[in-house]
Amino acid sequence: MATEAAAAAPPALVAGGADAQPDFSRGKHPLETGWRLYFDNPTTKQSLSKFGQGLRSVYAFDTVEDFWG
Repeated sequence: MATEAAAAAPPALVAGGADAQPDFSRGKHPLETGWRLYFDNPTTKQSLSKFGQGLRSVYAFDTVEDFWG
């Protein structure tokens, strides 16, 4: 049973034991779509015709590594 669990685990993590680090030598891992985070100041008054004009882009990312960075 223990050999089945070891066979299912990624080789980079099994080979190094508990102190193993993931192998990022293959580059970044892209997301299916890019994402952008916005800030909206809720204290400002906006009319419906100007809704969304107060949004400020904070951060954009399109890979897993950029998200966690």
